[in-house]
Amino acid sequence: MVNVRDNTEISHSAHASHGAHSSTKGCASLHVLCVMATRAWWSSLVFPLPLPTDFFPCLCYAGPMGKACAFRPHDHVVYPGQGVGQVQEISEKTFKNETLLYYVIYLEESDMTVLIPVDKAQELGIRTIVKRKEAERALRFLSEDFDPSPLDWKMRYQVNLNLFKSGGILDNAAVVRSLYHRSKVKELPIQERRLYDSAYRIFQDEMCFALGLRPPEVETLIHGYLEKAKENPVVSGTVDVPG
Repeated sequence: MVNVRDNTEISHSAHASHGAHSSTKGCASLHVLCVMATRAWWSSLVFPLPLPTDFFPCLCYAGPMGKACAFRPHDHVVYPGQGVGQVQEISEKTFKNETLLYYVIYLEESDMTVLIPVDKAQELGIRTIVKRKEAERALRFLSEDFDPSPLDWKMRYQVNLNLFKSGGILDNAAVVRSLYHRSKVKELPIQERRLYDSAYRIFQDEMCFALGLRPPEVETLIHGYLEKAKENPVVSGTVDVPG
């Protein structure tokens, strides 16, 4: 069964920060006008063709109510800490007598549908799948030598958790690399094991989409690169905690 999460706390936060977003909304309105003007010009050509989505860098999807949206229906996105999902639709939803525009995102791995206010998506770190070049860079990153992580597992867990929550592809790769090699030294505590499994799953899923490969193929690539990395020796006898 699909669970729908209607995050009322997010909706409330969006309402509370309405004033702070006024300038953003103004920019969005101007953006929509630019989109409309460009489309009108394009269609006026003698031999009109479909307007390329990458024709102009700032062109993005004009959703309901003419609002500029960073993602389109059917786009695959990464939701930090949750996984890779697909935008099913962009629709208006009313909570607590307030109507907002939401991305309806389906997360296949957890079989869950989440509603994310369009105005809050960037703040939550939701982003598109990385390009192939970035995906290849992330794989190479797995093979690079790295500094030792904190010996205290609780401290190490917090460092990696912060990286995981950021949602960046290289941050996620750093978590996978760190905990993979730590697990070869000593069995991971259950919390770290869960963190590793989550980070690995999201990283693998994104690589599948970015590289156009099947999970078994990506898994082979990931492990191949991970095995090339080595932990740098401790010089001073202490380990610095990354900021």
